Amino acid sequence: MNKEHKPTDGGRTHRSHDIVVLAKAAKEGHDILSEGQYLHVKDLIKLLVDFGSQNYQANLRVEQFGEFWELKEKGGMLGKINLRVYFRFNEVSNEIVVLHTYKKEDDGAAPPFIMKLLRNRWNHYLNGTFDTNLIRYSVSKGTRVTPEP
Repeated sequence: MNKEHKPTDGGRTHRSHDIVVLAKAAKEGHDILSEGQYLHVKDLIKLLVDFGSQNYQANLRVEQFGEFWELKEKGGMLGKINLRVYFRFNEVSNEIVVLHTYKKEDDGAAPPFIMKLLRNRWNHYLNGTFDTNLIRYSVSKGTRVTPEP
């Protein structure tokens, strides 16, 4: 069952989110996917820029996973790969933070180690441990998401 993420903004105008990807999560994606598949998933992640707002219209499978979110992609460009991209919204910096990329190989719920890994990476992110190992995509005035120099 999909749960729609609606951060409360007290009626203020919504600002698009920046996307931050931990280099570890990007490498995990590279290790699982071909170059074309990786670019496809990268484009899907960029669609999260308005996640939770009234502007959000992407047809992505996103479900809540504890205090995190899970982007699910299977088939199409990915063939038989059942991919999960885990992320969390950082309200303080208005960022979607991609924490982990995982190839799901069995039915049922995600293995318990995933939640532990996500919490660990989130805490390290908040503490600045990953500050030099981040990939950032920001939204310029009215333009698409682009990598920062």
